[in-house]
Amino acid sequence: MALRKKKTLLDQASDYIDQVRPQVESAVASALDAAEEFYENTARPALLDAKEKAGPALADAKDKAAPYVAEARDRAAAALAEAREQAGPALADAKEKVAPLVAAGAATATGAAVSAKEAADAKVAQLKGEEKKKGSKLKRLAIFVAIAGAVGLVAKKLQSRGQSDNWQSSYVPTPAPAPTPTPRPAVQETTPRA
Repeated sequence: MALRKKKTLLDQASDYIDQVRPQVESAVASALDAAEEFYENTARPALLDAKEKAGPALADAKDKAAPYVAEARDRAAAALAEAREQAGPALADAKEKVAPLVAAGAATATGAAVSAKEAADAKVAQLKGEEKKKGSKLKRLAIFVAIAGAVGLVAKKLQSRGQSDNWQSSYVPTPAPAPTPTPRPAVQETTPRA
């Protein structure tokens, strides 16, 4: 008597997939053919017809919307000009306060960079077996002061140049026309009689 070998669940699923695959592929191919036929015979002509009918309506809508778009653009320009006018003094004040901080930060960074370079040079010389003479503190201080002075001078030039520049535009937009109120009929109140 031969031993009957049971198939695992995975083997059974694989066999089922092999059996069903041709039917699924056939169904997908026929669905794609049907969709293509529907598009060519029904949807495409309907879309072309809608495009022809919508063209004049879109052009008319664009013509009607043009005045509103122009009015919105004018209002936005006026609001932008007003915002620039109000922000100008605050920006100038912020620039005056920030310039010294930037100069101090640059001077500190320069000093740290010089110290890091000297430390790196000393370490390289030590690894090479050379003995490097340490630079004098007076020389380091002179370099630091010179760089800090240059940064301060540049900051001062930028600050004084910013005050003389007129960054505001001389363009003043024309005010938008005021909307005309539509007359409303008077409403008469009636009081109930008791």
